[in-house]
Amino acid sequence: MRCSRARFETCSSIPNGPAMMRPSSARGSEATSVQGAVPPTREQRMSCLKVFSVDAQQPFCHEQGSGMKKQRESQCTQKTISLLSPLGTIQVSGCENGVHTIQILMDVAPAERSSGAPLSCVVNDSPAETSPEMQRCVEWLQAYFSEPQTTGSLPLPAFHHPALQGDAFTSRVLHLLLKNVKFGETVSYKRLAEMAGNPRAVRAVGGAMRKNPVPLLIPCHRVISSSGQSGPYMSGKGDHLKQWLLTHETQRGKAEA
Repeated sequence: MRCSRARFETCSSIPNGPAMMRPSSARGSEATSVQGAVPPTREQRMSCLKVFSVDAQQPFCHEQGSGMKKQRESQCTQKTISLLSPLGTIQVSGCENGVHTIQILMDVAPAERSSGAPLSCVVNDSPAETSPEMQRCVEWLQAYFSEPQTTGSLPLPAFHHPALQGDAFTSRVLHLLLKNVKFGETVSYKRLAEMAGNPRAVRAVGGAMRKNPVPLLIPCHRVISSSGQSGPYMSGKGDHLKQWLLTHETQRGKAEA
C-alpha cells in the first residue's frame, strides 16, 4: 500500500484568527501568503490543519516500504517458540493463520556442529497457548533433524508472510522450490529460474532465496551454483549451515537407501 500524497486546506474556525497560508493543490507550486497576515500560533495551526487523502480508498500514512509490511504483520497476534537444534537456536514466529518467520540465530560455533552430534530438536521456550499451525511447524522441524526421511509425508503448516502471498516473482519461485525439490535433492539457481519461466532471472532467484522468510520449511539451502558449489546462505553469514544441511540430507538419504 503506497502512502497517499496529501493536500491541505485552511480552517476558518478560529474566532477573529488571521488568514493562514494556503498551498496550491498543484504539486510543486509555492504557497502564497495574505498581505499583512500575522503568523498563526502553533496551537492554531494544529487545531486548524486538516489532512485529506488524495485517494479516499487508502488511509493517509507516514510509513513506506518495509514499514508498511511490518504494520500489516503487526495486525496479527504473533507468538514465538524457541527451539534448540543442531544448528543452534531456532525461533519460529506465527499467528493463528500460519507461520510468519523462522530464524536461525547461529549461536552454536561451526566447530561444535558435527555429524556425530545428537540430531535432536527440542522446545526451549513456548507460549502457554500455540496455534495448530505453529505446533505443526514445530513437529515438522523436530522430524527434520531426527527422522528427516519422514518429512515428505508430514503436513506443512500454513504460511502467513506477505512474501509468500500472491503471484509475485519471489512467492512463485519459493513455492516452486517447495513443490519440486525434495529431501536430498538440489537445484541450480539457473535451473530454478528456468522453472519460473525466466531463464535470465538467475540473480532474481538468488534475491528470492535471501528473502525466504521460512528457511528449512522452504529449502533454499538446496539451491546451489551451476558449478556444483553450495553457494551463499543467509547472505554469506550461514554458509557453514548450508553445508551442514546438505551433508545431513545426503548422509541420512544414504542411510535409508
